Amino acid sequence: MERKQVATAFFLLFLAAIALYFCFLIIRPFLSPIFLAVMLAIVFYPIHTRIQARIRKPNAAALLSTVLVILVFVAPAIGLGIVISRETRTLYQLLNERSTEQGGWNPYVMHAMDRVVQWAGQYVDLSNLDLRGTALRCQVERLFTGVSNSIVANVYGVLAVGAAQGALTALGFWVLGLHSPVLWGLVTALFSLVPIVGSSAVWVPAAIILAVSGHWIRALILLGWGAGVVAQSDNVIRPYVISQRANLSTLVVFFALLGGVKAFGVLGLFIGPVALSFTLVVLQMLRETILGHSAS
Repeated sequence: MERKQVATAFFLLFLAAIALYFCFLIIRPFLSPIFLAVMLAIVFYPIHTRIQARIRKPNAAALLSTVLVILVFVAPAIGLGIVISRETRTLYQLLNERSTEQGGWNPYVMHAMDRVVQWAGQYVDLSNLDLRGTALRCQVERLFTGVSNSIVANVYGVLAVGAAQGALTALGFWVLGLHSPVLWGLVTALFSLVPIVGSSAVWVPAAIILAVSGHWIRALILLGWGAGVVAQSDNVIRPYVISQRANLSTLVVFFALLGGVKAFGVLGLFIGPVALSFTLVVLQMLRETILGHSAS
């Protein structure tokens, strides 16, 4: 039984490595800002504590601390960052040239994985590793449940965004006195399902028609409403709905969506939350397996 638990733990470790790699691709665009934010929070926390002791309102204290950080640190750091980025780019090009001589990064990573598998094979008989034998049926079900919940949450998010953008567009048309606001709201809800184009396929042409017909003020109002409210509602509603449905943090889902789009394009809207949910489930299963092995 102990040998089976070790094999199960190794298999889950392999799945976790793959899932964490996808999470790395998703979070990679935000690593530098996150590290910078952590560093600033550590350095300026004592100052923020003093400000908060004098200003009883938390939001005002946070705003003042943020302005202070921008004035004291961020502005001078921009110039230094430009210089460092140039040198880093040169170093990266040098490393990339050397890795290209050995076949690129992917063969290097695969070779490293082969060495890990060979090392683990000295302690665990991987030739007899069977998914059905090592992973309990309940564990496999948990994996599929986590992924399916994330996919269903994405579908709910898409529908919620479509309904919200349709209602907001209809409201804008009604306030500006345009014809058939309900009809155009339904059309906007349908177009919100189309990647890249989205709701702008409705309110942008409407704003152009208003401008051409001489109604510049209404055209500008509609353009501002569409770009500032209708389009941006996607960034608020989709993460909230997905987080509630998939039992994830709204902020984490927001970054998963943005990072997924950055790494995988439009499909990243689905791949990002799915990869995040899959990773959390695998890590939880690995934790339970290791703890159970330690207890036994």
